[in-house]
Amino acid sequence: MAISGLVVTMDDAGVASVLAALRADPRITLGPPAGVRQPVVIETAGPAEDDAVWAWLRSIPGVRFVDVAYVHFDQGEEHDHG
Repeated sequence: MAISGLVVTMDDAGVASVLAALRADPRITLGPPAGVRQPVVIETAGPAEDDAVWAWLRSIPGVRFVDVAYVHFDQGEEHDHG
């Protein structure tokens, strides 16, 4: 299992559509927003799925940045997001 704490920074005009996309994914939990910054927690089965979600987040129209706050993989899993 992989757990990632991220902050998604959005364009002012894209906030509503980005939030709708995030809410539609059951792997994502939203934290309290701070203007155009939206904290999210992603829970996935492992590193490959985690990478796929990160790539999808960066591809959503209206997303400017995805910053990493925290990443945890269960023991025994090795991974490099670089």
